[in-house]
Parts: sequence; structure tokens; C-alpha cells
Amino acid sequence: VELGPGRGTLMSDLLRACSKFDEFCSALTLGGGVQMVETSPALRKKQQDTLTCEPMENVTKSRFRNENKAQKLNLRGQPKKTNVARERMKAHHIDRTEHQLGVPLGQFRDNSIVVPIEWLSSFNEVDDHHEANVPLLVIAQELFDALPVHQFELNNQNIWCERLVDVNYADSSSSNAKGDDSSLAGESKEELRHHLRFVLSPGPTPASKVLLKPEFHVKPTETEPEKTLQDCKPGDCIEVSAVSAALTQSISKRLTFEGGAALIIDYGDNFVSQDSLRGIKEHAFVHPLQEPGEIDLSADVNFSLLKRMALHQYNPNELLRKGKQVPIEVHGPVTQGEFLTNLGIQFRVSALLEPIPEEDGEALNSLYEGYQRLVEGEETVKGGMGISYKAMAITAPIPNSGGRKRKKYNCAGFSKLR
Repeated sequence: VELGPGRGTLMSDLLRACSKFDEFCSALTLGGGVQMVETSPALRKKQQDTLTCEPMENVTKSRFRNENKAQKLNLRGQPKKTNVARERMKAHHIDRTEHQLGVPLGQFRDNSIVVPIEWLSSFNEVDDHHEANVPLLVIAQELFDALPVHQFELNNQNIWCERLVDVNYADSSSSNAKGDDSSLAGESKEELRHHLRFVLSPGPTPASKVLLKPEFHVKPTETEPEKTLQDCKPGDCIEVSAVSAALTQSISKRLTFEGGAALIIDYGDNFVSQDSLRGIKEHAFVHPLQEPGEIDLSADVNFSLLKRMALHQYNPNELLRKGKQVPIEVHGPVTQGEFLTNLGIQFRVSALLEPIPEEDGEALNSLYEGYQRLVEGEETVKGGMGISYKAMAITAPIPNSGGRKRKKYNCAGFSKLR
């Protein structure tokens, strides 16, 4: 399952890499194939083009499965249970989605393999395989930064108020959430013709009462290495994404019952983000209120919140004290540079560099610079993503039949290569 697949490039690369592993590819097909969670019809079309997907307008997913295998098996090679009523319900849903958003079912072909791909509108629609003992694998790259955030600012009375959007009847360059033009410096009236502004709520809001937790950590400083919300000063702004919290919670619950793993890669940090909301247009940052609906909005991801939500239904210390196993394990976050290095990217780069002749300096430099951008920080390499981007995984052991203890697995990328 990929959440927010963008143009489909990552899934295309993953499927081509997986095609070299016959057993995994066979299990992927028999286990239900790939599901892409995407709400945009335009992006669905781009994903289908990138994946060179062959549309299956008149084939339901259950019919595709029956026509492409003699027996349904799970990833352990055991007969897979089938709920006929549920299959019929899925087929009906597919037909309804097709009417609304275009063809939602296709197939990816590469190296003589065929993988069914289905497009869904939300994670809640992802197939439930817990009865069949099939693990769930989830990928979310640069998804959480695009999810909505609530912004809160501490006012002069030390009350956390919520930032809201209002019509700016006055000159749009004259005011913002803080009542001055400091955060809009350098922006022309042409860029701010949206006539909107940030304002503070007169007092606490339901969101500020529910979402703000005193123990939340904010960016540490030299004088305050363990800074929390209680250490904030008037004018400080923090962001909380309730949607991100809810989605992580849903992923964690599904993994608990089905087993598997979720990999999240995004830019952010292991503490509450502060005033990071920005607009992005043509690869440049712009004011978040510029051209509403026409620009992308992004905010730093708070990985500490995601970790908290993944474990929210458990008290790990209490379970361990009682000698019980914690169903969910969270790995990281670690920087993207660490993650890729732990996976052995340096060996892959060496293998790619080896056949390139020394005379072809341009090709050698291009490949090595691309590698540096992935593993180094902005301070070292222009456009470096190795520090600002983080990776985090949520894993759960696959349930075994017969009440046997569930086996845990190491998570690649989050410990150093031996």
C-alpha cells in the first residue's frame, strides 16, 4: 500500500526491483497486489502512465484474482480464506469508484510478472487480510508534510490561541498573525493579492484544548536542551497535525491485527514543529495564503507525535513489567542519510560507478552528486536531503496460527550494517 503516491515513480521503481525476487512477487500477486491511496483523478492518471498500467475496465478485482491463480494462498503458502460477501462488496465499490474517478483497477507488467494495482480514496478502504494471515506493507514518502496542521501561538497573557484565516480588508502587506509585517518582509503586494491574513483567536479553542499537551517537546536550544510547551514565551508558534495523528493511529491498529510494517519518509524532526507552514510554487517557497488552491502547502513533520500515536493504545512499560509482548515497535526516526547508509547505498553507488569510464567525468560527477544529495545535509551539499529528511518505521510481528508466539524481525535501515 502506498499513501500519497505522487507521480507513481517510487512504486514503479519498487515493483521493478521486486520483480527480481520471484517468491516475493508471486506472494504480492496472490496476496492482493498493490493498493494506491490517491484522491486526485489527475494524479491517478499520472500514476497509471508512470506504471504503464493496463486498465481493466470490465474486470473486478475478485475476478482478476480467480483468473490468474488456481488457488488463493497467503504469504506463508497456506490456503487463504475468502469472504464471498466481502468480495462482492469490493466489486460494487470498485464499480462506484470507477464511475467517479476513472478506472481504479489496472495491472503492472514487467519481466513476465503481472501485479494488480487498485486505486483507493482513503486508507480505511485498504483490504483487510488479518483472517488470511497476510501482512500489511505500507509506504508513505512525503505524505505527512502535506497533511493539514493547526497553528497555535502563545499570547501576551500566556494563553495558547489558535491561528485562523480572515479576510484582510486593509492593505494586505500591513498585518499578519502577529499584527505587523515582519513575517511578510520582502513580499510584494502583487504576491499578496489574495487579501487574506492570519489572525489569533480571542482565547482558547476546542483544538487548542484537545491537541496541546504540556509534555510536547519543542526545538531544543543551548540553554534549554529539554524545552517543552511550558518553557515557551509569548509570540512562540507551534503546529500540531491532528490528521497525521489519526492516520498513524489507523496504520498502527491495522498492523497490530495483520502484522507487517509501515515506512514513513519525510522532512521534519523529533519534536513539535514551529511556524513551518509554507506554500510551494514552482519549486520555490511562497506565502501560504498566496493563491489558495493553486499552490502546495507543506509543514514539517513531528515524528515524536507519530511515534506517540503509533503506541497510543499501549503502555509499553506496563506490558513489559507484566512480561507481555508489545505488539507494535517503532524504529527511528533516523536521518535519511543514516537510513540509506544502513541499507548499503554506498555499495550500490560503487557498483554503478565501476562500469563508467574515467574519461566520462560528467557521468561520474552526476551520479556521485546525486548520491551526496541523498545522504548529506544542506550545509554540505546544495539541495542535500540527508539531514532534513527523516525515516521512521512501525512494525508488528505476523500473527501465527495455533496461538504460537509471534516472531519479531529486525528492521533494515535502522541499525548499522555489520
